[in-house]
Amino acid sequence: MRHHRATHRDVRYQDGEDIQEALKDLLGGTIQDMLEAESDQQMEAREEAEPEYTDSRNGYKPKTLRSSMGEIPIQVPQDRNSDFEPQVVPKYKKNISEIEGKIIAMYARGMSVAQVSEQIQDIYGFEVSEGMVTAITNKLLPEIEA
Repeated sequence: MRHHRATHRDVRYQDGEDIQEALKDLLGGTIQDMLEAESDQQMEAREEAEPEYTDSRNGYKPKTLRSSMGEIPIQVPQDRNSDFEPQVVPKYKKNISEIEGKIIAMYARGMSVAQVSEQIQDIYGFEVSEGMVTAITNKLLPEIEA
């Protein structure tokens, strides 16, 4: 009997900057996905409530968010009627370290990653993956303990 060893690619980061860049990409991607979902959901809800209302996507607008990991560029979905009101990152809000801070506080109180993810869903109404929670806590906990 032959045993096949699973090939597992071991990702090694050169330094803290590489890790930080990967985390920023992950956080930016998560927020981007949440904005996309929000935009679709708001348009569908409005069209259901008002059958005569029509709207459609109309490209993106660049926005730079500030986090404890540095600046994160995202693309905010736009709609033809310009009435999309994002909840995840409101129109004039750029600093998202508050969300990061809440995640750390909950984790520091001994909540599991799954519980933190659930709490963010309850508080903000959007999903933060367990991977994202783990990534944020792994990045910030050493700084907090220092």
